[in-house]
Amino acid sequence: MDFGGFGLNPLVTAALERMSIKVPTEIQQRSIPLVMEGRDLLALAPTGTGKTLSFLAPICSRLLDNPPPKAARKRVNPAQRLRAVVICPTRELARQTDTVARDLVGQTVLKTCLVHGKTGILQQREQLESGCDILIGTPGRILELVTGGDLSLANVRDVVIDEGDRMFDMGFAPQVRNILKRIPPGRRIMLFSATLPPHVESMIDRFQEEPARVGMHAHSRAADHLELAIYRVPDPSRMALLLWLLMGPASRRNERPVRRGVLVFTRTRRRAGWVAQALRSNGINVGLIHGDRSQAQRQRALDEFAAGRTQVLVSTDLAARGLHIATARTVINYDLPLAPEEYVHRVGRAGHGGDHGEAFTFIGDREQPRWERIVAMTGEEPPESPLPDLTGWLRPADLLRLEQSRTRRSHEENEETEQRGRSRKTDRSEKRSGGSGKDPSKYRRPRRSRPIGKNQKPGTGVRRPDGS
Repeated sequence: MDFGGFGLNPLVTAALERMSIKVPTEIQQRSIPLVMEGRDLLALAPTGTGKTLSFLAPICSRLLDNPPPKAARKRVNPAQRLRAVVICPTRELARQTDTVARDLVGQTVLKTCLVHGKTGILQQREQLESGCDILIGTPGRILELVTGGDLSLANVRDVVIDEGDRMFDMGFAPQVRNILKRIPPGRRIMLFSATLPPHVESMIDRFQEEPARVGMHAHSRAADHLELAIYRVPDPSRMALLLWLLMGPASRRNERPVRRGVLVFTRTRRRAGWVAQALRSNGINVGLIHGDRSQAQRQRALDEFAAGRTQVLVSTDLAARGLHIATARTVINYDLPLAPEEYVHRVGRAGHGGDHGEAFTFIGDREQPRWERIVAMTGEEPPESPLPDLTGWLRPADLLRLEQSRTRRSHEENEETEQRGRSRKTDRSEKRSGGSGKDPSKYRRPRRSRPIGKNQKPGTGVRRPDGS
């Protein structure tokens, strides 16, 4: 089946051909007809399966087929032109969605506008004043423009919440609710994501009317085109294992990396910076993105990685959601994510779009409970790979930490063994005494009361009742 069978506007199908997109993915086959019908939609699919085009292609087609009202010999009122809004949780995802939208409408009369924080608002106001058909942005900046009187949502009919679970998990629920309340009745609300926790589903149900549901059983698993593996590794050996995966044995230290297009995910911004610096010190070209980096720095790191100028991109979960990075082939989870759903988004970056990819996950001693929650959610556990010989990649400080860790573990095991031995001795002693673990004072003979005389000093007995 091709895109011609969906009844899309010819300008949209021509744009898809120019983009070399000829065969729709499964989520596109199931979602596009529903969007064309005007249904509320709850669409879930593994990351990297083409969710963005699932809503952009039919929305652009509907806008072209139903142009806004136009007065005789007058241009369309900019305030009446905006009819579709796409809300994204991060600036990176908003920029990428806008790029796809521009490719679709580049040779049509439709215009798109991109609005998000960390950039000047004056230029965004000028774009809105000139009019646009599709607004793509983050919830905070959209609401700021609405409350400031620079943006009207009176004619909006299509609202897309992209990566909806991430939107609400990041605390944007109040902003999204406020935006939806300002859109008149009769709007269509579409939520696209790779995961959908129960609390997010209950919240979005308040705004949707009998939504069509697509892909409800695929949202908690990694995509099938990924090759997954796990390594159980002590914390001091993580960097050595990462270098081994990137460079191979230490004998190849001065040669080119054996892997390129590698995304390394860490749990914190500080950890991401440390990992990036350690890789640079080993001669690897590294990009870095996290919340403390400016928008220009983050975009430059993404552009250089996409162009192949950097071999590795180190990131927090900021880049795990929705970004299409065609050069990404390998994902390495240096740390396990806090939320199990983030694991699906992380590994979905590898081989984005259906190409073959691989994902490696490091699991430390203290991360086993978190890993068990991930396995329970996905319903599958990747095979465990044996730890390779890391000789030559381990620094002296790492070797010292490993030795200290082994010593501490041995000491803890000895203490535990001694504690079990003491417990067994106590149990045997109690059995011999008949106490069976009960308070032994209950089995002592009571002390005899010894009355004292009238002139005797108190403290050694009890005075007789007659006071004698």
